[in-house]
Amino acid sequence: MGGQLTELDKVLRVELINRRKEARVSLSISLELKRTINQFSYQRRVQTVNVSSNGVCVICDLPLRVGNSLEVEAFNGKFAALATVCHVTADQNGSWIIGLWLIDKKGSWVIG
Repeated sequence: MGGQLTELDKVLRVELINRRKEARVSLSISLELKRTINQFSYQRRVQTVNVSSNGVCVICDLPLRVGNSLEVEAFNGKFAALATVCHVTADQNGSWIIGLWLIDKKGSWVIG
């Protein structure tokens, strides 16, 4: 199949995502990530893969460590949160799939 997902693969993936503690919604949003320590040395603009009321999955060009703390900003500063890295997985394109748990949210998030 050349790496392409079939319709069944897509349905099964959505079902797996939605069995998690919080249901995820596939949504691409641009976020700004900053390390809470040495903010000037780590700042990345990333795209979300999916979102939930207290979490987000992003694609990033650099890996982060599980447990790292980040500042997350979206919507031109109208939303901000502290976040903790929950999981990190390399993808087949050399990027990193990073799961973030949003804590101490300020402003309106896209869900809940």
